[in-house]
Amino acid sequence: MKESYKYRTAAIQFVTLKFSSMDISDNRSFTGTVIAIKSSALESGIEITDRHVAASLGISDQRLQQYLVSDDAPEKVVEGLYTVYKEYLKNRIIARISVVTDVIPPDPPIS
Repeated sequence: MKESYKYRTAAIQFVTLKFSSMDISDNRSFTGTVIAIKSSALESGIEITDRHVAASLGISDQRLQQYLVSDDAPEKVVEGLYTVYKEYLKNRIIARISVVTDVIPPDPPIS
């Protein structure tokens, strides 16, 4: 049991090191960040609604919904989230991680 824990710890440390060196500025998840803000605020007993988020960013409710559906927003809006709600993010950056795999077809049989 202890041996398994040791390997898991090593794997987590490797993943942490691997992701800490990534430039994730282009992969910030707008939707994930809003969800993290709401969850963190709720743990503190404060409810933050989409209307609150839109008002704090100076955008319409409809524009916020567009950003949430697409999981993308202009950098200025994303930075606004991190500025206005920094106490709920606690130095976290919420990133979108995509895994892309290439499927290589098998070689044709040799006759």
